[in-house]
Amino acid sequence: MMRGLLPSLLLGTLICFAGCQSKQGIPTKVTATAPAVVTGADKVEPTEPAPAEADYRDPDRLAKALAGSIAADAEKAHGLGGGHLQQYGQCADEAITRCGTRIFGSAARNEKAPGTCEAIRDRNARRFCLNRVHQMIAVDANDPLKCKAIEDEAAAGACLNSVHGQVARRSGNAADCARVTDEAARRDCLTQVHFAAARTSHDLSHCRKIPDDRDRENCRAMLLTSSARKSGEPGACKGIADEAARENCRFQVIRSQAMAARDPALCKDLRDTVACRESVAFVVAQETGSPKVCAKIENPRSRATCEMEAIRKPSRKDPGLCDQVSDNVLANQCRADAIRAMAVSQDDVGVCGGLKDAGKRQWCANNFHMHKAISGQDSSQCGKITDGELQKSCMSASSPPIEAVAPGEPAAPTDQP
Repeated sequence: MMRGLLPSLLLGTLICFAGCQSKQGIPTKVTATAPAVVTGADKVEPTEPAPAEADYRDPDRLAKALAGSIAADAEKAHGLGGGHLQQYGQCADEAITRCGTRIFGSAARNEKAPGTCEAIRDRNARRFCLNRVHQMIAVDANDPLKCKAIEDEAAAGACLNSVHGQVARRSGNAADCARVTDEAARRDCLTQVHFAAARTSHDLSHCRKIPDDRDRENCRAMLLTSSARKSGEPGACKGIADEAARENCRFQVIRSQAMAARDPALCKDLRDTVACRESVAFVVAQETGSPKVCAKIENPRSRATCEMEAIRKPSRKDPGLCDQVSDNVLANQCRADAIRAMAVSQDDVGVCGGLKDAGKRQWCANNFHMHKAISGQDSSQCGKITDGELQKSCMSASSPPIEAVAPGEPAAPTDQP
């Protein structure tokens, strides 16, 4: 996320710089001066390159990198003469403040480091950052005493409510919600505790204890849908009051039956027959390994996803089979998956070099090292991973492998069988 902030900053300052040349864009304290004529030879060159990745992780290095980029642009603005340098400085200063708020605020939250908030120039934004980070620390620790670090009374109260609500959700004891002083937050606490209890016990009595009517009915619909799917009886859905939820219950039951029987004809009585038939096609395609089964799927994206699933197993070590996927984006993802699988099976990260795109090559290498670290219990492999989140997961010995989505590619569909 941070990598894209600086280019946005520089673009914003250039746009503002251009806009500030008009009379409307000139601050009242600045004397307007007609801009000098810029010939082809005198055109302003593009801004300096963005800071290196490491610069974003160190506030001091980031500040120096930002200052260097702004200084370079300021020199170019000075070359245009008149009041442009002062106008540019004001625009750039405003942009740096916004940029710093986002960069340091995000870093403070991610690292749960209140001290990082102090780098934020704007006082209100700095206070908000501190309140937010201290609340996160208190909630994670289940310790209401840590809310005392928050000076603002209202924010400290919100922190206490969050901690007590978290305690109630973790304990599963609705009585703990009584310590939440804000009424709306207390009702939300009760809803979450009883909802979780109903899901675990499959007992409708917990749903009846939920304070909000709509949430109470949603809880009932969840349990009745689950019961109907287990029994295979769509008639069990009739007890659901909401029409949309009732139809969704019928869909879940009948689609499960159609998929189990591999018979799309069973979908005929549903309102959404298309989605039901597509689900059946997915199952058959996965079993047969034949993308031809997907041909009757109307939606191009769904059809291509089905094709990808059909050849996923045989294509694990054969990127050439991915040519059968009709969508270019998914076909590229299929090839990346296949080459990554080849690298793992051959125990050679160099195989990832077969991917043309640099981002995908790095993605392939990261997942290769993740696989080796987990399968071989070799934590030294984690240090070779360039993705921060993936590296953290790798360092946790109990965590299963996580496969990052290749840059520019969609995540795996969550609504498919």
